Amino acid sequence: MINFRHDWNNHMIVMQELFEQGKYEEAKKYFESFPVAKKARTKSFLPGMRL
Repeated sequence: MINFRHDWNNHMIVMQELFEQGKYEEAKKYFESFPVAKKARTKSFLPGMRL
């Protein structure tokens, strides 16, 4: 779990930098490369459901 949190924090830092630089399309593509983003596009989720 600690590794996941560390990785996730690093991903969020990259996303923040991309947004601050106005690189919105690049940020979108970066986010879409996450496995959880791919899973979310193919399924419906309700609040409180675990990914």
